[in-house]
Amino acid sequence: YLFLNKSEAAKSVGEDQWQGGIDLMALDEAERHALGWHYFFKNHTFDSNHTSLYDHIVLNSTQMGTCHGLSKLPYIRDSRRSVGINDFVIKITDISGNATQMVGVPFSDRLAIGCYDDDIHKTLNCTYPTYIQHFEDYQILPYFLPFR
Repeated sequence: YLFLNKSEAAKSVGEDQWQGGIDLMALDEAERHALGWHYFFKNHTFDSNHTSLYDHIVLNSTQMGTCHGLSKLPYIRDSRRSVGINDFVIKITDISGNATQMVGVPFSDRLAIGCYDDDIHKTLNCTYPTYIQHFEDYQILPYFLPFR
C-alpha cells in the first residue's frame, strides 16, 4: 500500500522522519512498475500503417515536475485506507447524493474538489467494510476534500 498505516505514520513523526505518510519503498515499486509499462508501450505501439510510435510516446519531466516524468504520486485506489486528523475518513455519503444537490458535503475546511466515480469493484472473496457496502446504490457528485 502506498500509505503507511497509522502506527507507522505516527512512528515516523516521533522519529522526525515524516515523509507525508507515504511508504517510499511502495512508491519506488509503483514507479518502477509504471516505467516498465511505459517502455513496453513505447516499444510495442504502432499506428494503422504499422509504423512505430516510439518517438511519440514520451514522459514529460517538465510538465509533471519530476525527474522521470511520472506523476508525483501514482493514482492508486488506496483512498479507502486514507485516515485524516482525529481519525477522519470520508464516507461515500459525503461524496454522493441526489443530482439536485449538485455537490457532496461542503466541508468548511475544504481545500480541493474531486469529480471521480467511486471506483469500487465487486469481488468474489472479499467482504467490504460497512462504510463501503452497497456502494452501487450511490450517485457520486462533485465532492470536496477537507483539510483534516
